[in-house]
Amino acid sequence: MEGYLPWSALPGHPDKMGKSDDKQSKLFFDQCRQTRSADSEPEDARPLQVRTDGLMQDSDVSSIFLGLQHSFTAIDTKIDLLTDRFDHLKDKVDKHNEQITQQVTHEKLLQIEQC
Repeated sequence: MEGYLPWSALPGHPDKMGKSDDKQSKLFFDQCRQTRSADSEPEDARPLQVRTDGLMQDSDVSSIFLGLQHSFTAIDTKIDLLTDRFDHLKDKVDKHNEQITQQVTHEKLLQIEQC
């Protein structure tokens, strides 16, 4: 990628700590590191070990499936939260529409009585 600096070339990169006194850069990289570790795989999932024959061990496959299971559980939870939020908003809209209908009906009745 021409024109782009590698990650390690950025000021304050952990490889250059001590060479730069840029506290803002250090804070930025600390936050990136924390975010990366917070978004990483679950504790019980471990990195794959590459074998020389190119095959994965059963434990590696189990680790992959465990990671997928955690991901799908998180997605399912987010879908449930969005569904609950949608239902709540739909109830508010329905209630508002009912109030408007009652108000319009009341105004029409008043107009009829005045005639």
